[in-house]
Amino acid sequence: MAKRLRAVALALAILVFGFGFVVAVTEYQVGANAAHSLLTTRDVIRALEAAGLAVDTENETASHPLIGVAGKTLIIGTSTIEVYVFPSVRDRVSDEQVLQRYILSIQTFNTTSESPFRITSAQNILLLIQTDTESIERSVFLAARALSSAAGN
Repeated sequence: MAKRLRAVALALAILVFGFGFVVAVTEYQVGANAAHSLLTTRDVIRALEAAGLAVDTENETASHPLIGVAGKTLIIGTSTIEVYVFPSVRDRVSDEQVLQRYILSIQTFNTTSESPFRITSAQNILLLIQTDTESIERSVFLAARALSSAAGN
């Protein structure tokens, strides 16, 4: 019993340390890239289309209880992409960290459950991806990487 508790404590310590490292690196990058131009939903749509995805723009507002800004819903086939545009990179990082902690708690305490969405970001943009199609997910991640490269991240 004591060995099992030690193993669980060690696993949690490693997760907390790893998360702390990610936060420190992200904060460093935010400070280094704060002067770059901010992205818009239109920039995201262009990047998704450049990645070969047919984007159906919806006027539907997206919201998530852990995100402090309203978003916009984009439809790609049967997949949904929620685009959240923050007023600054720092604001996006703050909300993204809250979401990451939420996902970590789901995966830590309920090993049979996956996150209901995937997260990616670029500059001041946060994307929540809800898809069961691997090629769409990969294309969205590539589009976010292209946005980050274009913005100088």
